[in-house]
Amino acid sequence: MAELSEERKKEPLFDPSRLTEVSDGDKDFEADLIEIYRETCEQKLPLLEEALKSKDKDNSVLFSHDIKGSSANLGAERVRKISGDMEMNCRNEDYDKALEDFPLLNEQLQATYKVLEDFLNPS
Repeated sequence: MAELSEERKKEPLFDPSRLTEVSDGDKDFEADLIEIYRETCEQKLPLLEEALKSKDKDNSVLFSHDIKGSSANLGAERVRKISGDMEMNCRNEDYDKALEDFPLLNEQLQATYKVLEDFLNPS
């Protein structure tokens, strides 16, 4: 399994300023965006894994790009970076490298969900 590189560690898990910018500070809208983000990623993740395993270039690029774009819109910077790297590997047909990053992507998504939940419900 790929580990979180020093370069990737530099990316924050979540940049709340991006979400605040997109939502114009509307907390209800932020909650909706976070819910949509989670649903989108949970839908795309298994599809990405299947596309990678079957070396399906079109779909592996599409699903990694979708996760990257959704993450960028929300401020999930580390997931954006990892999925962007995976997208590039898929474009170059380096599916083994992209698959190597898949568990890391999933791990960082789970961590991001937790941070987003804490953002919505600060203690």
